[in-house]
Amino acid sequence: GWSANRRGQARRLERKLEREHDHRYVVTCDAESLDGDLDILFRLHSARWGEQSAFIADEPFHREFARVALERGWLRLWRMEIAGAPVAAWYGLRFEGSLSYYQAGRDPAWEDAAVGLALLLRTIRSAVEEGASEYRFLRGDEAFKARYATHDPGIVSIGAGVGRRSGRSLV
Repeated sequence: GWSANRRGQARRLERKLEREHDHRYVVTCDAESLDGDLDILFRLHSARWGEQSAFIADEPFHREFARVALERGWLRLWRMEIAGAPVAAWYGLRFEGSLSYYQAGRDPAWEDAAVGLALLLRTIRSAVEEGASEYRFLRGDEAFKARYATHDPGIVSIGAGVGRRSGRSLV
């Protein structure tokens, strides 16, 4: 659903990276590499957003959940390396035909090379290649989401109570 101009911008960015940098994309595929790959994600996220990030505060939860998600085939944990060094990381989930972008990080020293955007574009391409019916940016009103999303279906919250009076507490 992107315009020809947007698709052209993406291709130009990818070609520029290919010309100027020895880079590669790596996907976490096994439990043995998971902890080290998560270390990279948290380090790069912290480098970009700082220690006050709620994502950093929830690190123990995400480490435990990532193990379960990997076992079930849901986890998508990507990184981009330039000359063998990690410069960007992306954490998401594939479930029920959708690929959902949860969090990312990038090395601020590589800001001018747009490594975070290049990795985002690679994950979108991968979603198409895997046959995903949609790519979700999840909640948050970051400007880049509006730039790359074709629509926003919003958020639906569902609550379930237990007991006779539980329905009143959900109002």
